[in-house]
Amino acid sequence: MSLKKMFKYLTSHDKQSISMRYRLLAYMMLLLIMAVAILVTGLVFSGVISMDDERVVEAMNMRLNIEEQQLKGEVDAITVQGINLAENLGRETEHFFTDNKININDLNNDIDSLSKLQNSYYGYMNTAIQVSDASGVYAIINATANTKIKDSDNSRSGVYLRVSNIDLKEKANKELNLYRGIADIGREKGLRMNNQWQLEFDMNRSVVKLPEGKVGDLNSEYSYTGKNKLVNMWEEVVLLAVPFAGTDGSAYGVCGLELSEALFSLWHPAFKSEYGPFVTVIAPYDGKTFYLDQGLVGGTKDTFLTDKEDFTINDNGKLTKMSSSYGEYVGVMKETDIFGDYSNSGSKEVNTENKVNSNWMLCVMMPESYYNEYMNGLRTRWMVILLLVIVISFVTSIILSRRYVSPVLSGMEALKGDSEGGEITKTGYSEIDDLIEFMKSQGSEEVIVEEKLPENVAILFDRFADNIKKLSPAEWIVMKLYIEGYEIADIPDKAFISMATVRKHNRNIYEKLEVASRDELMLYIDLFRRSNRLDELIPEEEADDQKQDEG
Repeated sequence: MSLKKMFKYLTSHDKQSISMRYRLLAYMMLLLIMAVAILVTGLVFSGVISMDDERVVEAMNMRLNIEEQQLKGEVDAITVQGINLAENLGRETEHFFTDNKININDLNNDIDSLSKLQNSYYGYMNTAIQVSDASGVYAIINATANTKIKDSDNSRSGVYLRVSNIDLKEKANKELNLYRGIADIGREKGLRMNNQWQLEFDMNRSVVKLPEGKVGDLNSEYSYTGKNKLVNMWEEVVLLAVPFAGTDGSAYGVCGLELSEALFSLWHPAFKSEYGPFVTVIAPYDGKTFYLDQGLVGGTKDTFLTDKEDFTINDNGKLTKMSSSYGEYVGVMKETDIFGDYSNSGSKEVNTENKVNSNWMLCVMMPESYYNEYMNGLRTRWMVILLLVIVISFVTSIILSRRYVSPVLSGMEALKGDSEGGEITKTGYSEIDDLIEFMKSQGSEEVIVEEKLPENVAILFDRFADNIKKLSPAEWIVMKLYIEGYEIADIPDKAFISMATVRKHNRNIYEKLEVASRDELMLYIDLFRRSNRLDELIPEEEADDQKQDEG
């Protein structure tokens, strides 16, 4: 029987006859569905099954790839501008030395020459910062305006320009302020003076180092620093450092662009997903600890995340679990060479014994509370759905069981002549309907000849005879009393058992013999009696005992 045919029957209201086997199959299928739903509900409730966890992992990995590509494009643009700047400053410096017949050492104590050289740098530096998305640009010359001051060996002349107000929408005509350099440049170019302005760079406190020896290919000579605070300022930055030199490779100084954490947070705002806010972080990782205070943190709206914390990695499964004093987070992470090798120039000492420790780690993370809230909501929805399946299956099972049993009982009553008008009522079971039709066609005292039995009825007889072998000895005692014509009320006294035990045996007898009621059971007994086949219902052991007694 096809599922389509079965569904058509279950949704119809007519009395077409269908085999008991198929009806039982439909009923058992419902019970199976209900059992599976109960099992899954228990597993979901206990947390053994984590519903839809893969979707969160997939979404975070997708966001991680997007952020990596975006950051790579941003950093590559800064790198290209930094290398171009170094090439331009190298040529400009060499031309200046040639025109003035001096060298790098002659710049020491020559404030006029340093002023002219810095002034010639301005155009290239302004172009670099206007074209790129960097938050600042600098150039350090390996010379000082005064060799007589204390610690003059670590004081170096140069220019540092910073963007006053970072606005990603307005990239052209950025307003600049002078953070380092000769003040006359600021006045001539209309620059604001930074409130922490100084004439020269203090190399003791600088995160970049002046090149030593000859400078080779700039495409391999550049590097990025770790995140550090600018001197006497609260802002933290990562700096690109590119040496600039003459055509013979003689080093003149170092230059580059600045990527501030404020700019990074604007580039990478918290991404609002259906699971919670995703935050982008790039920071060093030593295999156990993720150092956010040494890295860059994107927008943190609704996450309570700060860059002042270090995370301990608790579990590196599908979702990495991270904990800090501020709370628990989950995320996905991967090593990246976007900034090249990690340069530890910050305040925290990071273990560098292992190679992985010298690399940056890119991470997309969110508070675990958002993750748990989403998963609990998802688990609740699944629980509701599964409970509905259980309830619907249970109610449907009750309805179907009544629909299966009621017609049989009606048919039995009609067969006994108890129904109104004595009419035969269709049960809907092909085997039972054929049996009732056959019984009605026979006289009440007429012996039934086996050859006259309809095929369906004969099969039903054989199955009943086979099933009776399944009865236990205690169940057979009750069955034997029914065969002898006793009513259910007589069984306790005859079998020396309680009525509760009788009912228990009855349930087992009905189930094993595949009958719905005592009326149906007595109908079979009557049929076997009239067919002279009662002997087939007696167990072999008892039949042998009877023959010995008769002998």
